[in-house]
Amino acid sequence: ENFTNGTIFIEFTRSATDQSPQVHGRFTTNYFYVAWVLYGALYLSKVVNRTKTDLGTQSGLTISNGAAYRLSLIMSGTTITAQLHRVSDGVLLGEVIRTDSSITNAGQHGVSGGAAASVLIFDNYSSALTIDATKSVNDDGAGVDSVLAADSSGAKSLADSSMALESVGVIASVPAFETGQADDSVS
Repeated sequence: ENFTNGTIFIEFTRSATDQSPQVHGRFTTNYFYVAWVLYGALYLSKVVNRTKTDLGTQSGLTISNGAAYRLSLIMSGTTITAQLHRVSDGVLLGEVIRTDSSITNAGQHGVSGGAAASVLIFDNYSSALTIDATKSVNDDGAGVDSVLAADSSGAKSLADSSMALESVGVIASVPAFETGQADDSVS
């Protein structure tokens, strides 16, 4: 699905420093943002009308061959972010954040990369649309409450699709504490 705002990431392991894993977002013909790694640097670039422009670079990163890393491209309006995390402990190794309004249309997303005779391994690709939504909880007095979500960004239509049931995914984080009483759960 094409989208404007969201997070795309891939985990990678490279066997040579000249390999360049890349994550692309808002991709349409000749236009896209790209987060990429080469040697010991994290780059954030854009391609507009087939011309690549580096928006920012963080160099001097320690990126070891054979270790796993997560390369992310995060797009939120005009704020575009490239991040590099070490998978083994989740440590953020590098981040480049820029404001750019060159590419505002929804587009495809994906990954690419490689080098001449080296092996570049990709794993755990994820692409998640972000909807800027307003939320409210209504107490119906009957013990069953509902969450209403409405798109306030214009990025995703929540209009009736003529189907019997419309749905909106909501992610909530709730800590679950060990009680020492068999299985613990969150509902």
